Amino acid sequence: LLIAVNSLVALAALGHWPAASLPLMLPLVGGGFAGALVGQRLAPHLSDQLLRRGFAALLLGSALLSGLEAWRRHDPAANRTHPGQGPAISQAPPASQPCSPGADPPSPNPINPMNPFFQLETDRPFEEACSALQISVPAHGFGVLAVHDLAATLRSKGIEFPEQCRVFEVCNPQQAAQVLAADMALNMALPCRISVYTQAGTTRIGMIRPEAMLSALSSDPALAEVARQVEASTRAIMEEAAGV
Repeated sequence: LLIAVNSLVALAALGHWPAASLPLMLPLVGGGFAGALVGQRLAPHLSDQLLRRGFAALLLGSALLSGLEAWRRHDPAANRTHPGQGPAISQAPPASQPCSPGADPPSPNPINPMNPFFQLETDRPFEEACSALQISVPAHGFGVLAVHDLAATLRSKGIEFPEQCRVFEVCNPQQAAQVLAADMALNMALPCRISVYTQAGTTRIGMIRPEAMLSALSSDPALAEVARQVEASTRAIMEEAAGV
């Protein structure tokens, strides 16, 4: 009886009853305890032959139920959803959408996943590119927190620096709050930084990719999705500012 009750409880735990959400050890222990008590009380009052027949019948029933459940879970026809019934047991998850409603569309500029940088060249002069970036940032739900003119700072210290370089700190409050709620230590990776700079007579706009940076700092899939959304928006900001 101990083995038989254990088998039946284990089968029930794999089916659709409330204990399905419990660890399998709990119903097994409970079934074993109940089987031991029932067996001790019934054994003195039943013949050996009757006990053996009952035990064989329980084991046979358990085997039949196990086979039926295994067939039902692996047979596609048995898993098909019918009108008026709930969803099938095994269904593939819905494919993720490339963009959530209202999000920025995919960028036409390809990205090398192994490259942590995203950079664009623009025909616009340096000052015009900076002005265009200031306009593009709020259009995509971000704000400019600060602007650091690195070139002017270096020259103010008496350092000869022929190029131009401004770093814009930009942030989306809702997405920043999601990152900090998941891991407060990630405040050190905020806010996002977009640089407008010149190099050999060419104006460039660049950033360290949020997806690449956060993937190196956290394995949380929820944060990976936030980073994907942030990167899509910041790339759109840069492309609009560059006029590409």
